[in-house]
Amino acid sequence: MSQANTVDLTQGDFGNNFGIDLTQGEYGNDFDGYDGGVLDSFIASNSGMSQPQPPVHNPPLQIQVAGMSHHGNHIFSHEDIILLLPDNTNQFDSNAIKVLANGTHVAYVSQQYSVSVRNLLSQLQRIDFVSATPHVATLRLHFY
Repeated sequence: MSQANTVDLTQGDFGNNFGIDLTQGEYGNDFDGYDGGVLDSFIASNSGMSQPQPPVHNPPLQIQVAGMSHHGNHIFSHEDIILLLPDNTNQFDSNAIKVLANGTHVAYVSQQYSVSVRNLLSQLQRIDFVSATPHVATLRLHFY
């Protein structure tokens, strides 16, 4: 009977005292042939080491949103928490994207940007308010 590989997380370069024996557990894992990927991630996330961040898409995309007069006359500000959500049931534009401010639907991404934004929506990192008039607001989108 072969002995399981032992990984001792209480020792090593990280100086952490995790006290975890990965050779034992409720599932009886023995980690023979383990490549270390999940363990490396665990160690890095629990040792104060920074995780590699995906590159930010440069430059940010500046877009306009409209339709506030149809959705409560919202005037955007720097205090708004802005979210973008696909509107798959929109009868006028199959690529429509709702703009929510503080959890309330207040506008739509202007149609000229909707296809581009939809294609990048899963990579959206941050939305910044740029400027607003009663009819149009400008937002800056940052992507991974």
